[in-house]
Amino acid sequence: MMDSLCGHLYDLPEWARELNIIYEKALPHMVQRTLLPDRSGICWRGDGASVIWALRATDVKVDDGAQVVELGAEDDTAIEPSASGKWSIQAGRVYMIRHPGA
Repeated sequence: MMDSLCGHLYDLPEWARELNIIYEKALPHMVQRTLLPDRSGICWRGDGASVIWALRATDVKVDDGAQVVELGAEDDTAIEPSASGKWSIQAGRVYMIRHPGA
């Protein structure tokens, strides 16, 4: 999207291109937003998935059977829960939680 808005006279920095790809993946699920506890991130909820834009590192608890992936420009990376059943998320990253049965 951003590439077509800028046109051929402007080359986006690589970080902006990558962030735009991640945003495009997350956008369909960005319907209703809430702040995470301690303002550690923003959680967007949509059909079948939630998206977390992490502002600082924290642990999050998600529903049993949910799949958590870190969104990337090229590939998405599955995140495994800790022994306590929580997922550790890192600041400056974007995560998608696919809810079971959705």
